Amino acid sequence: MKLKNERGQFALEAVLLMTVMLSAVLLGLKILKQNDVLSNLVESPWERTSGMIENGVWGPPAAHRKDHPYNYSRFYTPISE
Repeated sequence: MKLKNERGQFALEAVLLMTVMLSAVLLGLKILKQNDVLSNLVESPWERTSGMIENGVWGPPAAHRKDHPYNYSRFYTPISE
């Protein structure tokens, strides 16, 4: 049996699809926020990168300050006159 008036069908389906998609996006954002996904993506690599920027060594900056080329013994040898 075919309905004579199907004019509201598209609007109803659009509203339902928007509701489902909005719910999925909000659920996904909630999960990402609870697991700190974004902060892990930014902070973990940045710690190693900042170690390379500061000391020239891949690793945490505080742990590898002694490995900076400026701290090599050849830079501390006094010049004999």
